[in-house]
Amino acid sequence: MSSALLEAILRAPGAPWRALDRHVARWLEAHGGTPLVALAGLAAAAAEAAGSACVHLPMLAARPVAGAGTPAWPDWPRWQAALIASEWVDADRGDSARPLVLRAGDCYLRRNYDHETRLITAIRARLRPPPTVAAGDRRSDLDALFGASPAALDEQRLAAATALGTGLFVLTGGPGTGKTSTVLRLLLLWLRQRGAGAGRIALAAPTGKAAQRLGETLTRGLPPLRARLPAEPWAPLLDTIAALRPQTLHALLGARPDLDAYTAGPGAPLTADLLVVDEASMVDLALMRRTLEALRPEAGLILLGDAEQLASVEAGSVLADLVAAAETGANGVPTIAAAGRSAASGAAMAGVTSAAAPLAGHVLRLRTAWRASGALLDLAAAIRTGDAARVRALTADPAHAQILHAATLADAAALARALRDAIDPPHGAGLFDDLLQAASPEAALTALRGARVLTALRSGAFGQRTINHQIDILLRRRFGLDSEDPWYAGRPLLITAGERSLGLVNGDFGVVHAGDDGLPRAWFEDPGSPEPRAMAPLALPAHETAYAMTVHKSQGSEFERVLLILPSLPGRGLSRELLYTGATRARSRIDLWAGVGVLEAALDTPMQRASRLAERLRTDADDSAGR
Repeated sequence: MSSALLEAILRAPGAPWRALDRHVARWLEAHGGTPLVALAGLAAAAAEAAGSACVHLPMLAARPVAGAGTPAWPDWPRWQAALIASEWVDADRGDSARPLVLRAGDCYLRRNYDHETRLITAIRARLRPPPTVAAGDRRSDLDALFGASPAALDEQRLAAATALGTGLFVLTGGPGTGKTSTVLRLLLLWLRQRGAGAGRIALAAPTGKAAQRLGETLTRGLPPLRARLPAEPWAPLLDTIAALRPQTLHALLGARPDLDAYTAGPGAPLTADLLVVDEASMVDLALMRRTLEALRPEAGLILLGDAEQLASVEAGSVLADLVAAAETGANGVPTIAAAGRSAASGAAMAGVTSAAAPLAGHVLRLRTAWRASGALLDLAAAIRTGDAARVRALTADPAHAQILHAATLADAAALARALRDAIDPPHGAGLFDDLLQAASPEAALTALRGARVLTALRSGAFGQRTINHQIDILLRRRFGLDSEDPWYAGRPLLITAGERSLGLVNGDFGVVHAGDDGLPRAWFEDPGSPEPRAMAPLALPAHETAYAMTVHKSQGSEFERVLLILPSLPGRGLSRELLYTGATRARSRIDLWAGVGVLEAALDTPMQRASRLAERLRTDADDSAGR
């Protein structure tokens, strides 16, 4: 293949190449790689940009790179032969100096293959069976924590009993299934067996907002347990958990962005005896590898998250891959129907974890939902399975009119009219009235959780930036605000670049409100205090107005009402997982606005990230056999 054809593919109209993708291809060719090798590098780099760890080249072979009329990828036999012969490609040679890796048609950039391989090694090292515990000893504590629970709680009970002592446990489930509630009891059980001061627990999440929400959820769960559990032995254990402060994974690992490095690692492991990571679906391949390698071998790791949500922004879909590795082949922790109530009580755990598959006993999916209305849960289930007919039926049912609403918006003008009606209705309260009319900073912060507009896009007529601007104009007009004043009371803020010295991280929410002196302040919730903290507006790090935010930015947050706006036309970035993630941010009501056919297009487009992590974990052989 000639360099001319390589250039034609690089310049193909409509192709999704970034400047970096083109650079990888041209660098490979310039340093001795053939055009066919350069194309493999182009495909692997573009796949990484789309969130995949690798790209399956046979699936691309002989197809147009960007639709009809554009050049086609090479045919696979010729392409494969060139890659196997190239000194720039590790094709089963095990040579770590080669920049591309080829395994069974899957092409990786070297770094992603190394991340995946080292993560697999770290996971396998942690897949030890839980220690044998006398059934009576465990059952009495489980009875105290869960009480005479209904059968539906047995899955939570089983999770708490199973996770103890394992090196890795994954707890997944949809919205409202009690993941954090289960982990609270699990932590108490863990402390009960060790003693209040005998173990170090670390709590973390991939973003500041997710870490804050984890802390809030655990804190809300403590008072009911204090009221029900006897002071001895539980009060000191509850106090221990109350003192825990979740942080971001990057902060926990001591991230050094200037050096692309972390303080914690195999040579300087974390001191934690148990690490709990919430919103694990957002953790990418590289960060998950760093996390596991930073733990001491005897420490435990618990991953929480909804495997159906959007995966990380960077390459990898680790949580979904772990769940798939356990559930494909039925080697995960069984459901209660299969395991029986005795297992949930701690009497028969050996049978749960004795399967030959590596992840047996290390993954459990919670299935019973405990919050949100039935209609919202039905909607989430329909979105998760891509059932467009069911989604339309639910949103059209008059019985759900106060909970679910869908509207078709043909263009930007229709969107502008719909926003005007939502923000400044002819009768009744507008979408953000509670926020703009809050009488105190505390009330404004509470109202901040009330409603949020979520978008699939950041820019464009249906993007977050444009919609924020439109809402701002409508609210200024509705409440007679100064059109030039950026610090009016009620303006919501989203921190976009953290500043550790100020105690603010990327993703923190705040709100503008007057202080006691009448001057505007930016107010933020303080995890360590019931009182919010104020900052001078000019002291804030990078931030933006946050009436609307992207679905990706909303992960780890919940709002009473969500207005989810999809584009007027189908396009890149729309997926079933994006729709599911946006819809499950709502606790009480969701409005779905989209162009004609866009909702159906999103439901019909499951996110597909290329990865061999699940497949390689399901093998019992050495990692080299996974090539």
